[in-house]
Amino acid sequence: MSQFQFFMTFYGLLLGLAVAELMAGFANLIGAKARPRLGLFTPLLGFTVFIQLMATFLDAWLKLQNVAMNLVGLAIPTMIGILFFVLARTAVPRETADWPSLDAYFLAHRRWTVGMLLAINALIWVYEFPLLRAMIAQEHWSNVRHYFAAKESCSRCTWWRCSPVRVR
Repeated sequence: MSQFQFFMTFYGLLLGLAVAELMAGFANLIGAKARPRLGLFTPLLGFTVFIQLMATFLDAWLKLQNVAMNLVGLAIPTMIGILFFVLARTAVPRETADWPSLDAYFLAHRRWTVGMLLAINALIWVYEFPLLRAMIAQEHWSNVRHYFAAKESCSRCTWWRCSPVRVR
């Protein structure tokens, strides 16, 4: 098993747990005795988190082929995975009887959920910045172009299509 395969196994597990937690939250809503009104914000947050999780996994597969297998190399991806898990856990209410609508739940928790989304994206940029800086310093302009093309394609993923560009 290569270092990258070991890393992706660990990182994929963290992100997979977040996906499972997010889906379990929405599945619990379906089976709840007291169902709150659906609203717009919580389903939209769930969709956004799901797409962000998939894009993050694809992004790691495409860009982190040379990740360092040490405490420093795993620290930020582990924090990203943990934040995704906590975000997925808090995106959907567990006690549905306490909330008249999912919009009320979102509005009560929006600082945490939106804050975690922003923190995740900031950590991703912190982690990827040295990679980008090295490509610019070595004047690998085609790699820089591919990096931004991959970033753009992952940010434009929609539920019906997603075709990321490989970074060399």
